[in-house]
Amino acid sequence: GALTFNRNTGSTQYTADATWHHFITAWDTNFGAGSKLGKIIIDAVDVTNVTADASIAFNLPYNIGNDLTIGANSAASPTGLFNGCIAELYFNSTAYLDLSVAANVQKFRTTGGKPASLGANGSTPTGAQPIVYQHIGLAGAASDFGPNLGSGGGQTINGSLDVCSSAP
Repeated sequence: GALTFNRNTGSTQYTADATWHHFITAWDTNFGAGSKLGKIIIDAVDVTNVTADASIAFNLPYNIGNDLTIGANSAASPTGLFNGCIAELYFNSTAYLDLSVAANVQKFRTTGGKPASLGANGSTPTGAQPIVYQHIGLAGAASDFGPNLGSGGGQTINGSLDVCSSAP
């Protein structure tokens, strides 16, 4: 029941500004109290705020049978829906990249601030296919975002997917 590891963006807020932002985060909990690794980078700027790291090293149980939700879990929190657009979604629970190294951030973000190409199955940044990799190309249809190109299997889309009014 105790909060064992938490990072957030502190007071940095990106709400209702109608601008694309590149968001990337990474963590490694296999270190003792006060030494776990975690970064949040928005638009190539480190906005990490450490709020808790009081536990011993631990591994997150990504295989406990819970459903993965993207943007919303309307059954659990009908008011906590994500109101925005997602152009790329990448989740890799087996490979950690240190985001304090600018070259690692650039594996996901071009110098122009656009999403970088992660390859056909998302394996380009680490050499390993992530569990979840979804993307929509610049000229892609909304349905292009639905299939998971990662190794984690299929998904069920609830509701509809729409193309944003602007592209990243």
